[in-house]
Amino acid sequence: MLNRKLRKIEKDKLVRKNNLKNEMFLLVNKYNLNVNTLLFKYKYYIYFKIMRRFHLNSSISRIKSTCIISGRTHWVLRKFHINRMVFKNFVDFGIMNGLKRAFK
Repeated sequence: MLNRKLRKIEKDKLVRKNNLKNEMFLLVNKYNLNVNTLLFKYKYYIYFKIMRRFHLNSSISRIKSTCIISGRTHWVLRKFHINRMVFKNFVDFGIMNGLKRAFK
C-alpha cells in the first residue's frame, strides 16, 4: 500500500517537472499553430515535427493535486495540500492549531 502511494507521488512530481521544462516551448508553438497568416505546410511541420515529439506527461492537464500524507487525489484542500480525511483527523486530535470542529 505504501509503495503505491509513493509511486503516485513520484509520478506526479515527474509530470510537474516535464511540464515546467516544456511549458514555454509548447505555448509558443501552440500560438504559431493558431496564427492564420502561416501557410498550411508550416503549420503541418510545426504540428507533426515539433508538437508530436513531446510526451503527454508534459501536458498541464495531467497534473493532479495529491495529498502529501496519504497520496490520495480526491477532495484535496489546496491551501494545506491534504485531503479531507487527513484534515479531519488533524483537527480532531489538535495537530493543526487554531482550528476546531463545529458541533451542532
